[in-house]
Amino acid sequence: MLAHHGLDYFETAYGRQPTLAGAANRKPEPHYIERALADLDVRDALYVGDSETDVLAAHNAGLDSIFLRREHSADVTLSVEPTAEMPNLRALVERVTE
Repeated sequence: MLAHHGLDYFETAYGRQPTLAGAANRKPEPHYIERALADLDVRDALYVGDSETDVLAAHNAGLDSIFLRREHSADVTLSVEPTAEMPNLRALVERVTE
């Protein structure tokens, strides 16, 4: 997906393989998050997503989470509390660069 859209801004990126093993590692399992953290040699990160499984994956990895409450998730009731909510990525960037 990153290559398709010409997004070469990331040092590390993982996507789930379309296999049984890949299915076992899908969110909310923190497998790919933990792998990326290890590759980057960091322990702390902020996980940003727009689904409950994103927030759960962040929690399972011991990370803070930002839930993007976009149009398609405006009325979603989460069973887990994110660290914070933002309406979109632009608002998140503006918040962290204040």
